[in-house]
Amino acid sequence: MSIEKDKKPIQVFQLNDEAGEFEELDVDPKVKLYELLDPAFSLLFLDANHFKAWAWHGSETSTRMKFLTAKLAPSVRDKGVVAMKISTIDDGSEPLAFKIMVGMQEEEDLNQEGVQDSGRIADEKDYELLDLLKREKILLVLAKSKLPIEYKRELVVVNEKVFKYNVTDKHINGQIIQEEELIELSESVPDGPYLFDKYIPRILFSFNKIALTELLRRRTPQEIELERQKQAPMEPQETNY
Repeated sequence: MSIEKDKKPIQVFQLNDEAGEFEELDVDPKVKLYELLDPAFSLLFLDANHFKAWAWHGSETSTRMKFLTAKLAPSVRDKGVVAMKISTIDDGSEPLAFKIMVGMQEEEDLNQEGVQDSGRIADEKDYELLDLLKREKILLVLAKSKLPIEYKRELVVVNEKVFKYNVTDKHINGQIIQEEELIELSESVPDGPYLFDKYIPRILFSFNKIALTELLRRRTPQEIELERQKQAPMEPQETNY
């Protein structure tokens, strides 16, 4: 069976501003997804093949539409693949991975920048895009393994690679949207054994093998209280448009 046949179709949802909800579009397979990009639309793309969701805003969308998208997109996503990461992008500033998904560019474009004898792609940004799928899968696994509020995830070890775990809080119309990312450790670490006195290891097993190891730090009482405030549901703000 070919890989293409195993691929799931990308789901596309359009925000209905008046109804305050997303409506799934019945997209003809012959239609290129980039043809759906309209300056007046807010669209949500769910790519189950890469565990990735994209919230795209046209150049003519209002602040209200962006607020509704941030509020409604997680519930739409969770009906399909729970914990799929949502990236918000604006018309005109789409990353290469999104352009490839909607058909604006070919996937082969990543390899045509030239490959050195070592096999590494000359453009480091393109190399990071090729590595994106692996990181998204790791984030999906981490999201499924809930972490007690008393602990903070600092480092993630997968095979021979060590990643810093970073969470960025984005404030959108009174709501806190958390975006997670894994940053590969770039510092040169001397050879030898190490004891992580300040960290607590947590090991995730899968099929009797170690899938990954997390290094956790115990939060201070002040940090725990701050995290509880972030996770507490917020009262919706009244906004006149």
